[in-house]
Amino acid sequence: MAFLSADLPTLEDILDLCVPAVAPNTPILEVLSQMSGVSIPGTSQGATPTPAQDETPSDRPKSYTSIAQGTRLLGIFTERDVVRLMAQEANFAKMTVAQGMTEKPPTLKTSEYRDLFSVLSIFRKHRIRYLPILDDREQLIGVVSQNQLHDALHHWNFLRMYSVAEAMSDRVVRAFSTTPVRELARQMYDSRVSCIVITEEERPVGIVTERDLVRYQLLDLELDRLQAADVMSAPLHCLHVGDNLWVARQQMQRDRVRRSIVIGDRGELRGILTQSSVLGQLEPGQLYQTIETLEEQVKQLEEERIQVLQRRNAELKQANERLQAQIAERQQAAEALYQSEEKFRQLAEHIRDVFWISDPASHRLLYVSPAYEQVWGRSSQALEGKLSNLIETIDPEYRDAVCQTFEKLRQGESTDIEYRILRPDGELRWIHDRGFPIRDESGRVYRLVSLSEDITDRKQSELTLHDLAQELEHRVEERTTQLRQTNRQLEYEVRERQQIEVSLRFFEERFRRIFEQAAVGMSIGSADGRFIQINQKTCDILGYTEDELRMKTRLDTIDPHDRQVYLNSIEALFQGDIDTFSIELRLIHQQGHTVWVHTTVSILSTQEGHPRYDVAIFEDISDRKRMEEDLRTSQQKYQTLFETLPIGVGMTDESGKFIEANAALEKLLGVAIDGGSYSCDRPPWQPIRADGTPIPSQELASVTALTDNRIVKDREEGIANDKGEMTWLSVTAAPIPLRRYGVAIAYLDITERKQTERMKDEFIAIASHELRTPLTSLNASLILLSTGKLGDLGDRGKQLLEFAQLDTQRLVELVNDLLNLQRLRFDAQTLNFQPCPIERPMQQAASAIELLAKEAGISLSIHSIPATASIDCDSIVRVLTNLLVNAIKFSPRGETVWLNVDRQEDQLCLSVTDRGRGIPADKLDAIFEPFSQVDNSQTRANDGTGLGLAICRSIINRHGGRIWVESHPGEGSTFYFTVTVHPEENPVDLRT
Repeated sequence: MAFLSADLPTLEDILDLCVPAVAPNTPILEVLSQMSGVSIPGTSQGATPTPAQDETPSDRPKSYTSIAQGTRLLGIFTERDVVRLMAQEANFAKMTVAQGMTEKPPTLKTSEYRDLFSVLSIFRKHRIRYLPILDDREQLIGVVSQNQLHDALHHWNFLRMYSVAEAMSDRVVRAFSTTPVRELARQMYDSRVSCIVITEEERPVGIVTERDLVRYQLLDLELDRLQAADVMSAPLHCLHVGDNLWVARQQMQRDRVRRSIVIGDRGELRGILTQSSVLGQLEPGQLYQTIETLEEQVKQLEEERIQVLQRRNAELKQANERLQAQIAERQQAAEALYQSEEKFRQLAEHIRDVFWISDPASHRLLYVSPAYEQVWGRSSQALEGKLSNLIETIDPEYRDAVCQTFEKLRQGESTDIEYRILRPDGELRWIHDRGFPIRDESGRVYRLVSLSEDITDRKQSELTLHDLAQELEHRVEERTTQLRQTNRQLEYEVRERQQIEVSLRFFEERFRRIFEQAAVGMSIGSADGRFIQINQKTCDILGYTEDELRMKTRLDTIDPHDRQVYLNSIEALFQGDIDTFSIELRLIHQQGHTVWVHTTVSILSTQEGHPRYDVAIFEDISDRKRMEEDLRTSQQKYQTLFETLPIGVGMTDESGKFIEANAALEKLLGVAIDGGSYSCDRPPWQPIRADGTPIPSQELASVTALTDNRIVKDREEGIANDKGEMTWLSVTAAPIPLRRYGVAIAYLDITERKQTERMKDEFIAIASHELRTPLTSLNASLILLSTGKLGDLGDRGKQLLEFAQLDTQRLVELVNDLLNLQRLRFDAQTLNFQPCPIERPMQQAASAIELLAKEAGISLSIHSIPATASIDCDSIVRVLTNLLVNAIKFSPRGETVWLNVDRQEDQLCLSVTDRGRGIPADKLDAIFEPFSQVDNSQTRANDGTGLGLAICRSIINRHGGRIWVESHPGEGSTFYFTVTVHPEENPVDLRT
């Protein structure tokens, strides 16, 4: 086991000596700040670690902390404890760390430590992530964490032997992106996992860990409203199910994560790989066996390596002998080559042309004949064997062509080119160069040979003849060109004059048509104001004929009040101070009335630039002027009405912010409403209901009208001033069908009416109490008469007695309903709120009206869900019974009545739907008022008292919910009401 003893980490390698420690009475929020590294007011910055010996504490936040009393370890507090407390909705602001810690965690003494596998066994047995290490005196010296164990194993190659599929956990807790953070904490605690995977259509899109929950708990956010999409980590760096643990370990280190999502070939979620699952795969007995197997394999590989080295030494010896023989053969060939090259050199040095030999691979000149110095006038040593130096001697005009030719020669083509060179004395000489490649036995080009001939004398003769011929040709072409240009100029001038004449006629015709057919008045006048040309529209505007206007000046047609303004402008125009002007003028019609026009006047000048005529364009704006005057009158009327109305009126913009309010509204509300300073959904007062409960913003008349784009009438709300005095308002809101406007809101003070209603309610309550006793006696007397003990009444008497009993019973029910309504309104009736499965009151109400439905020929359809509400069960049964009875009464025979429940976040919404004749839109709000009935005749025919829905609304208001109705005449109605879900909802099995 030498390999094991040499490579296994020691206790010092895996022990974290810098352990954060706090006292048991430390506030838990301060510990959360230390663990997350986020500062909060009133807490210390970061952890207060307790280092062992002389170690320097780490400033990096820890995911745990120890709780100690002096030197004695009391417990440990980790991120899992935070999740547990969040799931239990603990009040972190009032807790100490001792109240939330894990007491007496598993520990290990240094004297009990054997090797790394003994630590792994403790982690597997207790399913922990942190193991405190104590000395023999029970004092804490450090902590071993899963993260440290995971890091200690990073160099163990046998991790390659395990796949991710073997080590991952397929027990993955999932949630949707809309799941509240509080619900995530509950799932994490109940399932005892450290993270939850957020999925969409079976594909992972994010992950929420314990550390994420710690940070957001510390930020004191509304965890019931915060959703998983707001806190999850994304995008994910996923592992594939076929990877091995070595690859997984490297990726987790690179991404700095303690857990990774595992996906399949289609990207679907297959499992999760955590440090716990990796360590769980490393079973100590199996590791011992694996390490022994690896050591045996290493020995076998070493023996095989020695045998391979021996075989390679023998092969190298044989190859060396063959190489010596080849060297001897090459020496003989080199001698023969030298003799051949010597013959070639003698030949090349005695010819007049320059002979070149170069290497195509290295671009080096291997040989240059002595003729180079005569032709080029340069020393061959100056070339230094470089082809680039030779290229520098060529005239720049020909360098690219020579380089391209040389490239063709390297590719194995024979070449032929003429170019110029530049000698040191400035002389230019022409060279005719012929090149050809030399190939070896394999056909590869291994040498390039060129022969350069000086052809300067021949080129000079050719150039002289060429220059003479070009000069003669140039003179002939120059004369021919002059003649052609003269001819083209004459043709161009003729065509230009013809085009000008055609264009002039075209523009004159187009101007005449535009001038005569224009939809605005147009005229041309002289400097003295006389009309020179007038179109028909000008005549129509002024009511004169063209001949009549020619007898007048412009000034004659202008209203005397506007003449001076016109004269000032026209004078500045003719003096050149301005180019044009536009003004609004009043003109005098032929019949004597005023015509408003918008006039634009500009100047027509001579070729010398002197003003000659003025051009005026008239647009009749009389209708616009009348509309502007009507608008000013309307605005003045509106402003006067707005300011003098005795009721409060305000208006909002499209976002709901108040932009205008009259004095009556500010006096009524007791606040100054500046434009944009308040919003209708966040008014500077707290609206309350009649029972004293606050009205949610979404139920305010202004918000409903703004969001639903409909008129909302007579919503009642109360406002309490600083002295506690109540002001009751009737609020009506209506959308304003104008851009950038929202709603108009009217506030009517109904305080006196509410006081009168309260006096009326109190009177009804007193009268009802006073009526109950005589009604009871009257009912008992009628019952006694019906028994016949007081004598036979006869058929007519019995019939009248039956009518009297029915009327007395209805009167008793009416009195009872009145008393119940008053008790609910004035909180005289106590409701017993208890956690209750919502299915229970639904079933009880259905059972209560089952016989009535059967007699009416109505079917019942009930749909429930497993949910628990915080309600007074009996009062909710009464609401459901009332709504179901009404639905049955007003439904045709053979129809169905539906009773449903849906969950909406932290509320349950129950609904009763019928297929009756419906309720008119103007009755939807008033139907819940006492004695308010849609059709009194039909209600009386169905034994209605007119108080049932008012009682239902009072009960639901006492539950903090909302009741309303949606109806379409001829199609039926649906009554809705909401109740609150119990905070610790646990579905109850109604069969037990």
